[in-house]
Amino acid sequence: MAETKKRQSDEETIFEKCPLCHSEAMVERTHREGFWRSVKVSTCSVCGALFVRTRKGRYRLRSCDPERLGVARRKKWPQSGCADCPPVTRCFLGRSLTKSDWRRVEKGETTDDERARSDERLRWAAGALPTLPEDRSPIPLGKSELLHLVTAVYACEQPLPGRYRDEGTLVLTSKRIVLLHEGNSLEIGLDEISKIETAFPGFLVYVKGSSQPFCFFPLRGDPLFDAVQAAYRRARGEN
Repeated sequence: MAETKKRQSDEETIFEKCPLCHSEAMVERTHREGFWRSVKVSTCSVCGALFVRTRKGRYRLRSCDPERLGVARRKKWPQSGCADCPPVTRCFLGRSLTKSDWRRVEKGETTDDERARSDERLRWAAGALPTLPEDRSPIPLGKSELLHLVTAVYACEQPLPGRYRDEGTLVLTSKRIVLLHEGNSLEIGLDEISKIETAFPGFLVYVKGSSQPFCFFPLRGDPLFDAVQAAYRRARGEN
């Protein structure tokens, strides 16, 4: 009995309705991952949405089931798949938002996170890149080299919901782009680039003397392309 009461006390209602399918309340429980690590998770039994608590009281949508989500929205196949979701650029898979932002998602409203990203995208597109502290760089920086961005990227095309997410780390500096993945690295000097262009769901970087471009796949909603383009233009003296 004491164990049952303890287990119930560890549970907390996070959302009165699932932000994706709006069907039921979602309760947070402790889930053990491996021998030492435990995480707080909330699962919707209707659409399969799985939220994991992250830093500073935010919640990340780790996975969902598009077919079950479509059924919950009373859609038939193929509309019951991801095609029934908002535009892919507004897909929330992998996104970490506050509780208040997830409530805005449920209501179909613009989130604070989206407004901040939109403002950030405009600043970066205008060339106003941030300068991060050197100790945040996972790579050694050269003399007079500035760190602009450290962000996660997919190592291949963005996976379907529920599938394994193969991610790497992209480092953008005032002189180069570095991709770190599974102990290996790819480095491209900004002065080696001949052209950058979008290629949904990522973007292409053409290097002088190379017949094939390098393709990068940002996480959905990440304005990485704008940052890389701004750094490239700045290196060329265009802004």
